[in-house]
Amino acid sequence: MAAGALLVFSLWLVGLVQARLSDQEWYRISQVVLGGAFVLVLLALPTANYLNRPEWLQSLPLVMKLPEGGFQQRNVFASFLGSALIWAWAMRLRAQRQSWTGHLALGVMAFFVAWCIYLSGSRTGSVGVSICVGLLLLAAVWRGWRGAGLWVPLISVIAALALTIYLPIEDINARMADLADGSSTRTRLSMWQVAWHTGLQAPWTGHGLGSFTEAFHPVFVSLAQSGVSLSYVNYLNHPHNETLLWWVEMGLFGWVFVLLPWVVSILYLGLWRNPSALLFCAALGPMLLHTQTEFPLHTSGVHWWLAGLIIVSTVRRDLLPQRPMQLKPLWPGVIATFSLVAVITLVHTGWLSYQNWTRAKRPELPLAEHIERRAQDPELNHFILGREATDFWILTLSRIALSQSNAAWVGELLPSLESMQTRWQGPAVWNALAQAYALRDQRQQLVDHLRWVSALQPAEGAKLRAQFQP
Repeated sequence: MAAGALLVFSLWLVGLVQARLSDQEWYRISQVVLGGAFVLVLLALPTANYLNRPEWLQSLPLVMKLPEGGFQQRNVFASFLGSALIWAWAMRLRAQRQSWTGHLALGVMAFFVAWCIYLSGSRTGSVGVSICVGLLLLAAVWRGWRGAGLWVPLISVIAALALTIYLPIEDINARMADLADGSSTRTRLSMWQVAWHTGLQAPWTGHGLGSFTEAFHPVFVSLAQSGVSLSYVNYLNHPHNETLLWWVEMGLFGWVFVLLPWVVSILYLGLWRNPSALLFCAALGPMLLHTQTEFPLHTSGVHWWLAGLIIVSTVRRDLLPQRPMQLKPLWPGVIATFSLVAVITLVHTGWLSYQNWTRAKRPELPLAEHIERRAQDPELNHFILGREATDFWILTLSRIALSQSNAAWVGELLPSLESMQTRWQGPAVWNALAQAYALRDQRQQLVDHLRWVSALQPAEGAKLRAQFQP
């Protein structure tokens, strides 16, 4: 997603530059964004990963009960919230708004947004917001913005942190104490170490876009079997670091000819003799920091959208193109057409995802009828959802065949199941493959498979050895 998003992001930046918005207009846009984030927070807080009071949302439609505000995970949601909050706060300070009604409204939203970030348990989100609030405080003091517009939201953020520390909802103290050498940190360090070695196997052009999982795991197994102490997390499909993901998939070519020009250009516009440089760093910081511990730019288009708003609103305007673009009459129609296609695609994908969810909750059917119906589900052939849906349908069919001890059917499914394992490394897939090899008496493949699993997850390997050791 990140590779293709760069083109759309370029057009987004060009469009924002051409808009030539004033400080007051940027302020109003930022408040709308923060207001939307605030609504997402109110809908997210009652869910299981926060206050765990789902009954508060019982009467709402399904789309308003999505966990993490509809984002893939809490960490991604937290970095978006952090940047949205600090950007809106910075734009209000820069616009020199003095209304006490506005100060109090921002204070209320700041409290709930910050509380949601701290409750999420996202250490990157919590640390990023805390650091970037400090940067904003420095910028405000330097620029002379020392009134209620600074202190009211600051008190709200501090109150949210204090409430999180003293309430037994999310043990943020333990998570922060675990930051230096906890399991999550050790696992990430292992990912980064193996990702670096994986990139060294194809340093010039990388292993190819979308190849991370297939390229990463053989290197992990090789290093583990050679005695390197590593920690693994199931179903890993990225190294929890955007920079290393580009290194593995695109090598030096991706770093030098794609990432470096973007980084240099944006940092030049944002930092070089820019009076809003600290605002630029503070607002972009939570999302930027998150790119080095997760992969938000590969999972969240909203992060790209918000990053564009932050960049154009805080860079030096005298460095931006001053001459308006003169579009040919054809271009508005072209842009409108592509936009319509994008919207239709997103709506259609969302509708198929919803249908898939409802089908998962339909009453149990006789096995033959279930297989026949499932094979006709449209998401199996969808250009976005199809690969993952097909993979897990293969896993389901394999389990059915194994439960019936149907060696012939298992043999037909085995190549697809082996291919699936290159993309999905986890106990469910490992167990199914071990059963398949045992059922078909493929002893050498079973031995090799047990060694592979033991290198990735020794505990899971021990379980499989106890059950299937030839």
